[in-house]
Amino acid sequence: MDRTQQTRQLPNGQRLVDAGWYLAGFGMHRDSNLVEVSNYQVALRQLSDIAEIDSVDDLGRPWENTSSVDTPLLSVAHFQHWAVGWVDELMIHSTAPDQLFAAADDMLEQLSHYPLLDEDHYSTLEQAEADTSL
Repeated sequence: MDRTQQTRQLPNGQRLVDAGWYLAGFGMHRDSNLVEVSNYQVALRQLSDIAEIDSVDDLGRPWENTSSVDTPLLSVAHFQHWAVGWVDELMIHSTAPDQLFAAADDMLEQLSHYPLLDEDHYSTLEQAEADTSL
């Protein structure tokens, strides 16, 4: 059976959106607080490392790729939104290895027990914000 036709077990909210793309469960918007921004950036970094993506510029957009050969495993969907200006959502393609889905699921599970994926990253953002407000 073609992997794109298989049903995945995604207990922590990952869901099929369109054309083989799953929401990874991490997003942020213009008005996100530092916790949301930190978790999004950490998830993006960790998932990019697993997908062997060197730069955010290499992620592309889920709707821009029509060839399965060129389809990235991880992508950022960027949407305009009337209430919060814009929304970015991490998305995983159905052809991605199970390791990528498992990593996203593990991070979501971690967040169900503690609100931060990486305290050091959060502290760095918090310090940068404090420095700019002085």
